[in-house]
Amino acid sequence: MNCERARELILTDALDDQIHPDDKRDLLKHLVACEACRLLMDRAQEELVGPFTQAARPVPPANLWDRIERRLDDEAPQGLFERIRAFLRRQSAVLTTAAALAVLVLFVEVIRRDSPERAVTRLAPTTAVLMEIYGGTGAFEKALMQTVQIDTPIEDLFFR
Repeated sequence: MNCERARELILTDALDDQIHPDDKRDLLKHLVACEACRLLMDRAQEELVGPFTQAARPVPPANLWDRIERRLDDEAPQGLFERIRAFLRRQSAVLTTAAALAVLVLFVEVIRRDSPERAVTRLAPTTAVLMEIYGGTGAFEKALMQTVQIDTPIEDLFFR
């Protein structure tokens, strides 16, 4: 290891003990052989790290959490509609996933209980929405054909 690399490690990773073990080993070998870098390490420890080891740890006021809670309560939506809207905004991914799963369960249950032809008729509106979501890639149509096991083209089943 050269002095330039050693100085870089001393002033960055070594002082806060975030140095990679291989670099640490190489730096220690270098410090044994190089007095200038050893002096830099000692001085950096003393002047850059030393003051922080002697500093008192700040203690937050006892009522800090109460003040934070009051402030959050003051900023929270007050009306029922504002609360619902805030909840929906926070939970949009969960609600979207739950809705998709509910549609899927409904779809599977209807197909399982009804004849394929009757299931297709009952699920046409839902399927049209899902086909729109899948963007016409054919993936939904193929999955439906495998589930329903009908050889009729999908357009004939849903758009008679």
